[in-house]
Amino acid sequence: METILKCEDLYKKFGKKEILKDVSLEIKEGDILGFIGPNGAGKTTTIKLILGLQSITSGKVTINGFDIEKDFTNAIKKVGAIVENPDMYMYLSGYQNLKLVANLYNIGIERIDEVVKLVKLEKRINDKVSKYSLGMRQRLGIAQAILHKPNLLILDEPTNGLDPEGIKEMRELLVRLAKEEKMAILISSHNLAELDSFCTKVCIIKNGEVIETSEISKIKHDNDNESEIFEIDNAEKAEKILSNDLKNNKILGLELKNNRILKINISKEEVPYIISKLVENDIKIYEVKQEEKTLEDAFFEKTGGNVIE
Repeated sequence: METILKCEDLYKKFGKKEILKDVSLEIKEGDILGFIGPNGAGKTTTIKLILGLQSITSGKVTINGFDIEKDFTNAIKKVGAIVENPDMYMYLSGYQNLKLVANLYNIGIERIDEVVKLVKLEKRINDKVSKYSLGMRQRLGIAQAILHKPNLLILDEPTNGLDPEGIKEMRELLVRLAKEEKMAILISSHNLAELDSFCTKVCIIKNGEVIETSEISKIKHDNDNESEIFEIDNAEKAEKILSNDLKNNKILGLELKNNRILKINISKEEVPYIISKLVENDIKIYEVKQEEKTLEDAFFEKTGGNVIE
């Protein structure tokens, strides 16, 4: 897949204060990259450098192969973005707002209708924006941002203030844009549980430095030892049998409510041995599965427990 956005060794200073130090990341077409970190970590500053809204102290940003500082016009040509709240005229209808943006790009009515369907605002597009819910305004903002068919979409906290239904609509829309429009999407958010559900990659930044960039599935399985969950017919008996073979700290817990769940901290290579040991002792095994860390778990491990506020 083609690389759409590439940041290389970005530094940003305000006076003597270093805000960003050696920040590098890249996004390919169809990727949804969750950009996460504690408040003040440098997320918004990075986004502003990418969009050319602030000067780069050193380093390089290329979008579709064009350097944002040397060839801003071509670099920004296929970028859509919402930083903070989308700008729109509340006293105009959703359609009129889109028409104003379309006129700037010399875009026809057909594309407006196409985008309205993409963001699922067909039934309300002729209502005044003042009558829209926050979620509808956010979707209209994205419609404005993608009118000119960008292949990079940058969103800073797009789910702030949305109710669960609005968050769900936003998630489904972004997944659809990445898949159907082949957009690369960079999304900064504090809602880790939500990013966990649809991002393909994650970039963690702390104190102005990137401390991890990875596939989201990999970052949640990067320990040699993982928690394996065994669903069996007698968890208490199994614990007694295995405690002779395993160090005590490997038995992480039992769910004694139904005496069927045993959680053990072991590597995958040890799983066959555990299974054979249980079978030898006439313990029935119904299921063995790996307990997956959440993105929040991985975030706290990587950042040392910094709270996202």
